[in-house]
Amino acid sequence: MHSNFKMWHKGSIADVTFNYTPIQKRGKVALLDEVKYTEDGTPKCITGYDYINDDSVFTWHGIGLLSLIRSSWQVEWMDKDCEYMLISFNKTLLTPAGVDILTRHNKPSATVIDEVWKLLQVNERLNKLSEGLKPVLRG
Repeated sequence: MHSNFKMWHKGSIADVTFNYTPIQKRGKVALLDEVKYTEDGTPKCITGYDYINDDSVFTWHGIGLLSLIRSSWQVEWMDKDCEYMLISFNKTLLTPAGVDILTRHNKPSATVIDEVWKLLQVNERLNKLSEGLKPVLRG
């Protein structure tokens, strides 16, 4: 995984995974969105639900203490095998806008990561959003 979300680059955080599970929620198709990570070796999880709108943009709704938080994000690119995904997310009260490169692999393909970097360079909006993008620590 690569990200410019500052929380994922704190020295105490590692092993960040994004886990999306299709579900029915209040009569709508949604994604159970679980972002799992370790902080100082202790497992943690940020949980919410993603709902897609007509523009193919997802709106994340937090659970528990985060229930007042909303965030929007979208898939910018996905490889043909659905192994890699580039997502962008908008600014919220708590976070800046940015991008994540997500993968199903512990050791991502350098070729695919290079392909995503090229996409980021040629797209002005994504280029701006990707400032500070770097790999996230694996444990």
